Amino acid sequence: MSTLCQNIRPYRGLGTSVSRAAKSNVGGVSEFVQLLEKSLGSFDLEELGAGVAFMQALPRACVLTPLRTQQQLATRNRDHLDSLVSTVEDRARPSHTADLLELWSGSLSAIATWSSLLIQRLEAGEYVMAGEKPGGAGARREGRSSPGSKRAR
Repeated sequence: MSTLCQNIRPYRGLGTSVSRAAKSNVGGVSEFVQLLEKSLGSFDLEELGAGVAFMQALPRACVLTPLRTQQQLATRNRDHLDSLVSTVEDRARPSHTADLLELWSGSLSAIATWSSLLIQRLEAGEYVMAGEKPGGAGARREGRSSPGSKRAR
């Protein structure tokens, strides 16, 4: 966990609850931050989804760092899996290995692309993160388009 992220005080939602609980459990906030950063760096969709659901409890930099690492690792692992597909001689044996490699590669490709778009939106100031004021310099105002967003505004 980075020094910046070690001293945060989540400011709302679950973060506020965790912050209050931390008064009786000194490691509460630190553990929350560690778990959240780990989730944001995961390829597992449930774990990554949990990280995204609570990412606004962290400062922007504490979200971008694990997301960038996760995106780079997903891309690297996808490329490695793609290189293995060409080494499979008989597509049907054993157990449709090439098909499994392509499935995993496709999943990693989707995660890497999605993560890249989320990183772009965060870098453009989308979302109000811990330590930022709504409508402030770090928060993109509603109604404005954001990079890679498919959502109607």
